[in-house]
Amino acid sequence: MSYFDDASLAFLPSGAAGKDGKAYSIKPTDGTGDFTFSRGSNLAATRVGADGLIEKGRENLLLYSQQFDNSYYGKSLGTLTANQTTAPDGSLTADLFTKTSAVNSVSELKKSSPIYASIGVHTYSVYVKQNVGDNVLLRLDSSGNTASALFTFSTKSINPTGSNVIDATATELSDGWFRLSVTGNVTSTSWSLSIATLYANPTNDSVFVWGAQLEQSLAATEYIETTTTTGTAGILEDTPRFDYSNGASCPSLLLEGSRTNVIGQSEYFGGSYWTKSGANVVSGFTSPEGLSNAYKLVATSNNGFILKQDNPIVANAYYTNSIYLKRVQGLGQVTMRTVNNSIVNITLTNEWQRFEASGISDSSTVFTHQIGLATAGDEIMIFGAQCEQGSYATSYIPNHSGTGTITRAADVLDGAGDVNTFNHSQGVLFLDVENVNATSAISISDDSSSNFIQIYLDNTSLNPIRYRASSGGTSQFDTSFAYSLDVSQPFKIALRYSTNNFSIWINGVKANEVLSGSTPVGLSTIEFYNIFGAGTKFDGKLKQILVFNTALTDSELAALTTI
Repeated sequence: MSYFDDASLAFLPSGAAGKDGKAYSIKPTDGTGDFTFSRGSNLAATRVGADGLIEKGRENLLLYSQQFDNSYYGKSLGTLTANQTTAPDGSLTADLFTKTSAVNSVSELKKSSPIYASIGVHTYSVYVKQNVGDNVLLRLDSSGNTASALFTFSTKSINPTGSNVIDATATELSDGWFRLSVTGNVTSTSWSLSIATLYANPTNDSVFVWGAQLEQSLAATEYIETTTTTGTAGILEDTPRFDYSNGASCPSLLLEGSRTNVIGQSEYFGGSYWTKSGANVVSGFTSPEGLSNAYKLVATSNNGFILKQDNPIVANAYYTNSIYLKRVQGLGQVTMRTVNNSIVNITLTNEWQRFEASGISDSSTVFTHQIGLATAGDEIMIFGAQCEQGSYATSYIPNHSGTGTITRAADVLDGAGDVNTFNHSQGVLFLDVENVNATSAISISDDSSSNFIQIYLDNTSLNPIRYRASSGGTSQFDTSFAYSLDVSQPFKIALRYSTNNFSIWINGVKANEVLSGSTPVGLSTIEFYNIFGAGTKFDGKLKQILVFNTALTDSELAALTTI
């Protein structure tokens, strides 16, 4: 049989898409099979894209990013003339800023007190092109603690300065354009930035400017145009995450519970937030994100390490530390310390890998995230540190705040189908899943607890599979059973239902059956949470969903569920 052709609902991440709070099914084609998707109100979620790189949610915090003549930007001792030359995107939108002051005074195109008042690591970038004069200064000023970068056109060089500067870059483009960036650790919510400062240049010196961007990031990302509101791109609040982790050629829909990264600087290892003992760090290396925001950790003595200790955790609870590592020089022998001070030994390769270590915190509520190198001269790359409450690591949650935590809300998928999608007298619910990391429930119901069939998975139980049915408000059965299944690994599961014939099939085998009971009526929706309101949402990777309106035969179910 053709399983796809015979299915009444088919959701395949490899062929589906999603945006604006929807995850689209391939069948039915009229949109009734599309899932409603939601996740929280921030950009804390990430995924691994088809190119194998981590993809984040991104936001340009500046308004009017191509309209420097707007009153949003102040002009100090200078004038701004709009739309004077062709911008990097080919449009006639690049502006000209001209110095009108005397020699050795400062002319600034400036934004004071940005509408997004926050502390932590920020990167500010702008496109510039030489007109008259040789120097342009970018500056983030946080109550006098600056991060600046002086760019010289004639030498194509950029010089970072200031007490809070982390990095500065100059990328040469075509037609004389450069994209400049400066990264700083903002320490006060009262701060300003200068977009194009002509300093100590003669009167009438001028520069073309275009495309300003301010973002919470350790490196400048692809430019996002803004007007009256901030601009966003990448993995947004309600974007379903089609994930290609571990080199997968086809994606899975990543569905995870809420988690919090308690490490305030997950990428910036160069500051005082991270203690270095017998080791130092060097910035500017390519990370698993594909940007120059990874650090190299170099051991200057035997048993050198980088360490963070803090106390925002709960006593006597499971926590998992994780970090991306890559060998550069030496044997690649690394130690990683857990929250309860246990040591995990790791051997690195020449490729980026994510390593994790779990443990139960003690009563002191002090966690330790430590990476150690055994031998002086050993070098490794480091990126993306995370410490989260739970016995396993979830997807990376970036945090640049320096002081606070950041929480990724739970992924919620539900609401697909209507009364025409499902057959209440017989059918099959099929799932192809992996990495089911917690108790997870999947139901077809009448959108109540009166009529439903449900699969309930539990990775903490000796009886990991439970299934149940209700008809007209009366429970027909509620069965759990012992079964040798590692639900963190890929598996296929199907629930067949018809009158007096219910069964569970796992990886080609009939695992359990109940040969009595009535079927539910009025089935109208499939939902990835416990319909009894216990908050048990699906937590894992969803590779395929199929619903059939006939009770498939044993041989068909064996073939359908075989790995």
